[in-house]
Amino acid sequence: MVELQKEHATNLLGSVNPYTGLRLADDPAVAFVEINNENGLLQNWFSGLLDTMPAVFRNELNARCNTWLQARYASTAELLAAWGHRIDPLGPNKLDNGDFAAGTIGWNIGRHSGAQATATTPADFNGQAALKVQVTAPGSANWHVQINQSGKSLTAGRLYTISFYARASKPITIYAGIQRAHTDWAALGPSMSPALTTEWQHFTITFEAAVDESNARLNFGGFGNQLVTVWLADVHWHEGGEIGGLPEGVTLEAGNIPSIAYAPTSGGDTADARRDWVRFLRDREIDYWTTMYRHIKDTIGYRGIVFGTIIANSPPNIQAQLDVVDSHAYWRHPMFPNNPWDPVDWIVENVSMVNDPLGSTIASIARQRVRGKPHTVTEYQHPAPNTYSAEAPLLAAAYGALQDWDGIWMFAYDTDDADHFTGFFEQAHHSTKMANMLLAAALFRRGDIRPARRRYTMAFDPETEIRTIESKGTAWRVGDGSHLG
Repeated sequence: MVELQKEHATNLLGSVNPYTGLRLADDPAVAFVEINNENGLLQNWFSGLLDTMPAVFRNELNARCNTWLQARYASTAELLAAWGHRIDPLGPNKLDNGDFAAGTIGWNIGRHSGAQATATTPADFNGQAALKVQVTAPGSANWHVQINQSGKSLTAGRLYTISFYARASKPITIYAGIQRAHTDWAALGPSMSPALTTEWQHFTITFEAAVDESNARLNFGGFGNQLVTVWLADVHWHEGGEIGGLPEGVTLEAGNIPSIAYAPTSGGDTADARRDWVRFLRDREIDYWTTMYRHIKDTIGYRGIVFGTIIANSPPNIQAQLDVVDSHAYWRHPMFPNNPWDPVDWIVENVSMVNDPLGSTIASIARQRVRGKPHTVTEYQHPAPNTYSAEAPLLAAAYGALQDWDGIWMFAYDTDDADHFTGFFEQAHHSTKMANMLLAAALFRRGDIRPARRRYTMAFDPETEIRTIESKGTAWRVGDGSHLG
């Protein structure tokens, strides 16, 4: 893939403009080159793509990981010790009425924001009771129908095993995991993303608790925005289990250790094992970005600015090795409850960013800055039809000046001849945004607002980055200052 992309870069930047006689690589009009927009290997692990891509690619990546592990550890025993292999006996089921023999007693069926669902316990699990939840009126988000049981305790350092049977009226992916039952509803262990079919399947996962919690809950969701029926049966939550082990016949010496799935459906990976997988993926990313960068700069001879990708999709300790650190941000980005980019079924929240400073795009960009590196925002917008969206150029320019950004691009400037804005992100035909662009450009370029005099710097060394990515990363926030509090 890298060789093909190098060839593409050579052909593209080496093409000669017949009017100027210049290669694109030599033309001063080509202000910057971005290697791979909104993309990264770690990002695609978090999105689940690495778990589901065709076997030819998974096998190649897995073979490279085994070579990487063999260079890191001398033996299988050393690897298992580093990964914290552990077996603890199973305790009793912590759940009340996990077999649904007493109906829905002990279980909460959450219905939010107008979503409606029925909950019954027919004998649908091989003649035994099962919980049947039928969504009759979907909500706008997948969490608007949930199944949970709270009031359970966790103790840091102990193992816990979750297991259940499930099926659905159509193929669907749900989520299951342990969360706080209060405050921020934060995850207290790795979540599962089981792919349900119309047939019963068994799912299990074991994890080590990282914190003490007196009010935790097991929560199922991910289907509240669809007309679907989900069945659960024989649900268990035990203290104890096995983590960090290897399947029979799998050894470091044989080079057949499986890749670590982002959303496992069975077994249990330790945090140390997942951190090694993150280290491997980060090493692959470093090699990719730096190889492409040197090809563009040295082989092709391009003298302008080279971006890798945005910080949201790739760690800052990698992207800071290139010329500029970059961000993208959208205030109240469109949401699509049922189908991605559905032109009819969508939601844009009508909220001004002025009223939400802590959750603003400005705050998120501030936490993606890398000290000592130029910073740009090559995509920014407050999407229409938010009636406050004309504030976008003014706020971006004002806070960009305060935070000393080096460039701002409003996404996107269309050049058609429409007499009205025709999309969420269109800039050119949005009259109030365009009027405010004049003010914003003057404010930003003249320095009407000077850079802030006080600077806050947080340590984000490579090992902190690895631990942050493993424990808190997501596809659109792989690892940055937002994870540090």
